[in-house]
Amino acid sequence: MGRRPPTSGTLRSAAKRLEPIAAMGFDVVYLPPVHPIGTTFRKGRNNTLNPHEGDPGSPWAIGSPDGGHDAIHPDLGTFEDFDAFVARAREVGLEIALDLALQASPDHPW
Repeated sequence: MGRRPPTSGTLRSAAKRLEPIAAMGFDVVYLPPVHPIGTTFRKGRNNTLNPHEGDPGSPWAIGSPDGGHDAIHPDLGTFEDFDAFVARAREVGLEIALDLALQASPDHPW
């Protein structure tokens, strides 16, 4: 049986879950890096060195043709979507902790 490619949530779809998260008593939502993920030297499932098409890669290897540290991965949405996510989090009493990855993929655009 073939593998289905992973399906990412978006910032807009995640915003719909913020109220239930706050209702559970949490006050911070942690996000791994939201930047485009590199495509060169990508690892696959279970850290294999032979990735398959559709393997997501590591969100800590920043940079691709979609942008670098100043961009949001297009599968997640736009800066407008990010701003709406943060605004909704504030409305329900949540703070956002955004991980900053300093590592860059060899295909980082800078």
